[in-house]
Amino acid sequence: MSDWITRLKQEEAQNVDKARDDTKLRLHKAAVVKAKMPAFWTQLRTCIGSDCIRLRYAFPDNSHRHCTLDNVQGDKAFRLINTIPPRVSLIVEYNADGQCIDISETRGSFMQPPEQYRITTTNEEEIVIKYHEESITEPAQLAEHLCKRVAQIIS
Repeated sequence: MSDWITRLKQEEAQNVDKARDDTKLRLHKAAVVKAKMPAFWTQLRTCIGSDCIRLRYAFPDNSHRHCTLDNVQGDKAFRLINTIPPRVSLIVEYNADGQCIDISETRGSFMQPPEQYRITTTNEEEIVIKYHEESITEPAQLAEHLCKRVAQIIS
């Protein structure tokens, strides 16, 4: 065989190896997310519940800052709403199979297009929630983000 054919064969073998390694890494990250996300999700709900209470006490006379957390589908979804018009409502659902958090938002009587926050991991196998250009690594960060969104707090 001439040199170019040998190189072509080597390149194709390297591409196959890289694709196999990428698949193994993707499957490993998916397994890490599946194992760690339930604890992250529980902490997120706890943080949001606590933040809702703290907002009420910190701003007792400002209903714009009040949020309420409701269960929607057991442990997999919840609704976060503010208490005065224009009412903002977020339905936040953990999609284990899609490895994402699905967000449905209603502002007043208008339903916004659904959004997805992608779930991945760091090299240290910590959960990362990706939303647009933002990376969220702690449940408290995501709780703050969602509460501010519902309470229409611009930062």
